[in-house]
Amino acid sequence: MARSLRVLANATRLQLLSVILGTADGRATVRTLTDAVELRQPTVSQHLHLMFESGVVEREPIGREVWYSIHPDLIDTVTDLVT
Repeated sequence: MARSLRVLANATRLQLLSVILGTADGRATVRTLTDAVELRQPTVSQHLHLMFESGVVEREPIGREVWYSIHPDLIDTVTDLVT
């Protein structure tokens, strides 16, 4: 949990998580996130990689795209942090 909280202590990552939470189905692609936060794809991908490695987000490859969602056990925690 400490590792997850350390990863969440970053404004850009919280912004990415806020975008994911704000989607209709609770998941987003790198392209969607890149457009929403107006950062380059490698930057967004690095943040997502760190959040995935720490267990904050889950990845679901579908075709050529990878969809990211917040780990179900952390949805309440993330919601509290971004609101």
